[in-house]
This record gives sequence, structure tokens and C-alpha cells, in this order.
Amino acid sequence: MIANLNSRWRALRSKQPLYQSFYRHRPLPLHLDYRQLPMLALDLELTGLTVGEDQIVEIGAVAIDNGKIDMATALDVAVTIDGSVGDSATIHGIRDVDLATAVSLKTALISLLPLLQGRVLVCHHAPLDLAFLAKGYHDCLGESLPLVAIDTLLIERGRLARQSQPMGSSELQLNHCRMRYQLPSYDGHHALCDAIACAELLLAQAAQISGRGRLPGKALLRR
Repeated sequence: MIANLNSRWRALRSKQPLYQSFYRHRPLPLHLDYRQLPMLALDLELTGLTVGEDQIVEIGAVAIDNGKIDMATALDVAVTIDGSVGDSATIHGIRDVDLATAVSLKTALISLLPLLQGRVLVCHHAPLDLAFLAKGYHDCLGESLPLVAIDTLLIERGRLARQSQPMGSSELQLNHCRMRYQLPSYDGHHALCDAIACAELLLAQAAQISGRGRLPGKALLRR
């Protein structure tokens, strides 16, 4: 009841017409087993890690429905930036020339909106992605969005801690986490590829945690 009232209050308070459909799909059904919970794996490629100074250069996302990755929903969009990608090109491989046909951040975020509706995000190191999305939506559309994310990095950190295993920064990198579940190695730092890799990791983590039992989405949020 409280969640419903809060969602309605946010919808009434919002002055952004593009957000009304997003709020109609709230609150999220976090009581559902993860295999029934609508999710959206998402990854951002950035010029750096500082919100307010660095910029989004690529957005990749793919839906997870009924415990399966739906490639028909995949979104992969390059984003124009102010200035140059600089040294960040050595990380994500995106050069200034590659952004010649990119779209504005506003256009990219609007294209992402329908995929966000009624879904829990799945990210690897979610606070970073959420912070850049919040600033992006606020700057481009006047308001940030109340996004909820399951963090595969936190799930893995908790698992390693419970097993008293080493967990330095390298052990928590996306590809290293995947290796522990016998998932194939992907070339990293391409937004859609990383979103797919994150989706696969989450499904492997959830399957290991739940076994054949039920695992509600809210339990994954708390891990």
C-alpha cells in the first residue's frame, strides 16, 4: 500500500510527461521469484568515473524475461559528448571519430525509457551506473528517476566473503566473476556486450543461490 501511494505521489509530482508511463508501471513486483521478475541488464561506457565531470559515451541494455535474456529488446546506442573521449578510449575503444553518427544524450535516454518501465535494473557496480543515469535524466529531462538495481558485483562480493575467499578489485571484475561460474570470456568494455555478460552472470548467481527453490527479487537486492 505504501509503495503504491509513493508511486502515485511521484507520478502526480512529476512535471515530465515522458515519465508518466514509467510511473504507471510502479511499484516493482519485487516479491516475485527472479525467474518471473522483469529485469533489464544495463551497462554504460564512460569517459571517466566522476559524475559531474565525465560523460556517457555508450549505453547498452537488454531485457531479462522469464529467466531468459531477450535479445530482441537489445539497445546499443553511442552518445555524443562535449569535447574528446581522451584517454578513456584506451578502455572502451570508442574514438572521437566513432561518435560522428552518435545521438545526443537526451535522445539516448529517451530511447532507454520504454525499457526501464516496470523493470529492475541489473548492473555490475550499480551505484556508478545509477549515478550517471540520475544526472543524465535530471540534466536532459529536468528530473531524475527512482531506479532500482540488483548489483552483481555486490552479490559476488558477499559470496566470496562468506567463503573467506580473496576479493581484491581484480577478483570482482565482471569477467573474473563470470569465470567462477564457468561462463565464457567476452571482450569487455562494449556496453551491450557487458550488459549481456552481466545478465548471464546474474542468472548464474541466482541459480546457484536458489538451487531449485524460490528466490524473490527483493532477496537479490539485499545481498
